[in-house]
Amino acid sequence: MTPFWKNAITSLILIPIFFGIAYIFSGKPISSEQYNSFPNKEYQILASGYDRNAGNILVIQPEWKLEDFSSEERFLKSVESPLKQAKQKGLLKKNTLVIYPAHTGSFLYFLNSRQEIFKQSSLEEAFRLIQWENLFKSTIGLNSGKKSDPYKEAGTTYLRIFSNLSRTYGVYILPGSILLPIANSESDNAENALQTTWKEAAYIFDPSKSITLKDTIFVRTPSEAWKKKLEKLKSTESSAANETAERPLAVFQFPFARFGIFYLEDFKNPEFQEKVKKTFVSRVIAIGEDSSEAELKEWAVKSNIESTVRMIPSGSFLDQNYGGGSYIKTRFGASTPGVNSREPLILNLFL
Repeated sequence: MTPFWKNAITSLILIPIFFGIAYIFSGKPISSEQYNSFPNKEYQILASGYDRNAGNILVIQPEWKLEDFSSEERFLKSVESPLKQAKQKGLLKKNTLVIYPAHTGSFLYFLNSRQEIFKQSSLEEAFRLIQWENLFKSTIGLNSGKKSDPYKEAGTTYLRIFSNLSRTYGVYILPGSILLPIANSESDNAENALQTTWKEAAYIFDPSKSITLKDTIFVRTPSEAWKKKLEKLKSTESSAANETAERPLAVFQFPFARFGIFYLEDFKNPEFQEKVKKTFVSRVIAIGEDSSEAELKEWAVKSNIESTVRMIPSGSFLDQNYGGGSYIKTRFGASTPGVNSREPLILNLFL
């Protein structure tokens, strides 16, 4: 091969690499001026039950926007601000469990992304651009000898932030859930063990303990709508073989109370409702995305559940909109608030 053709082939290889480098370094993140121009609403504090010094549950429903996930500092501020407000009101004690909505960690893949990504018409398109950006960064990292895993970084950021908040405020935290590509570590086949599958994972943070990404209270397969979005972000192996039997339920014993914790979408199944009954828990926490769900409240009354918590996200993430609808309820009391609300809420349920 002549030197001319060697140089031509080399150029064809290098052009996409240089294009990727130029794309990454020419992009600008959302500035402080842009972020501060978005309106921020005050949290409303509502309470239910009586303080018998037996502990309390604090449900935090932010009205999020995607830009809250544009940097670690902004995300931390969005989750810590209601904690500070609750502390000022004397609602944070050693027997407090703080709950955030489902997918609190799932949008951390947008950290430090360029402005253009936040202007896409859909999450699918935004995730697709993030995938290309991650690909270019990985290529540059391999060439420079610095390896990075942006998918793992989102998970470690999630763990670090909520571990620090749990220790700082001395409370237990259930920060909703996070979508992660999890390795098939239980497989006997070495090749399959290296493959990953998207899972929605939930964690509980204890102020006296440290946890890792392996310390989930349960995981489940994402919804079909989420699968389509996630495949744009990172292609993984299909988990169809495990989906039919997967209805996670955690029975978690805190020092002050025992809870049954599950996904609201799984609760629609009558067999799963019976499964919850057989745990003999008197307090339940359901995290989900469906504001129109109407079974949980009636079921809790018939099942003599002492405390019921429903946790639904609120906010707009491009074409993904959440309508809120979180509530707390004692056995004989009405739900608080009485109607679904998208507003930023701090709901305090005394046990």
